[in-house]
Amino acid sequence: MALVYFKALSDETRLRLVHILLHYELSVNELVRILGMGQSRVSRHLKILTEAGLLTSRRDGLWVFYAATRCGEASDFLQAMGPFLHTDTAMREDLAMAAQILEERALKTRQFFNAIAEDWDELNREVLEDFDLPAAVLAAVPAGCRVAVDLGCGTGSLTELLAARGYDMIGIDQSEEMLCVVRDKAEQLGLSGKLLLLQQDLLKLDLYGTIRGAVSTFDTFNHIPDLDKAIANAGFFMEKGGVLLFDMNTPYKHQNVLGENVFTFEEEDASCVWRNHYSAADRRVEISVDIDYRETGEHFHEQFYEYTYDLDTIRAALEKHGFALESVCDGESFGPLTDESERYFFCAVKQYTQLEDK
Repeated sequence: MALVYFKALSDETRLRLVHILLHYELSVNELVRILGMGQSRVSRHLKILTEAGLLTSRRDGLWVFYAATRCGEASDFLQAMGPFLHTDTAMREDLAMAAQILEERALKTRQFFNAIAEDWDELNREVLEDFDLPAAVLAAVPAGCRVAVDLGCGTGSLTELLAARGYDMIGIDQSEEMLCVVRDKAEQLGLSGKLLLLQQDLLKLDLYGTIRGAVSTFDTFNHIPDLDKAIANAGFFMEKGGVLLFDMNTPYKHQNVLGENVFTFEEEDASCVWRNHYSAADRRVEISVDIDYRETGEHFHEQFYEYTYDLDTIRAALEKHGFALESVCDGESFGPLTDESERYFFCAVKQYTQLEDK
């Protein structure tokens, strides 16, 4: 295969593309902007690299995104070659432009959600009745827990609140952009020394030692197709007596609140449509979010799933992996569960460290 790889890279443009995509995942239009070439020319080079196995692609709505292959022989080849490309000034400029484009992409998304904040708060009031989930989690974290992990930390609001309270925090998220936001906010707040940020999939969790507490909020576990494995991974690193706090959307919310409903936000410069489709057979909600910018004509599409887990399934997974379910309550009122509760909030305590006999 080495001959195939060298042949695919026997062109300066393709070398530049590979160097960029070793660092970032970008759309064709973004790569066209970086290289300053026509789309057909860039697409032809991408096709050659993809057919050689050096790149992977995925479709997201109207856009196709490319990245360097992350595993196998092709990945080993690219990683071995990568350090030699940093000496090229043009390639360093490519990376600078790519970073700028990603910053602009993130800024546009933040600007949009800032613009719809009033409508979003109104929707949030209807659904959560102004419930402050991070504050409730802070109250539930035991005082003796000094090192804790935020599983699926997002932009880090809860991570930073816990760090400010004196906890040594590990923030974990799959999104590099989310972690960059956390890092920037932590620096501004003077909390960098209290945070360790890791880009990881919760189904492949790998920490550097044991922990005394873990939190996961805003339905992170609902986005995981294998809840049993996610809880097993959290339990593997949890010391005896450690506490796992997490919330999840209930089957009632998936079926009756999200269901087949559509939420629409309209602003002067953009519009957003949030569509839901619940499948009882698959036990999940398909969610699609479309954002259209009127001035630029740009369209952003995101599609994902929330998986439905009933209380018995969650309890069984916790017990299977060494947790005792200490309490479960309504995750909005923190009162007793009802048939119409839309969110669970769980507190589970680990009964043994992983290397001890059960």
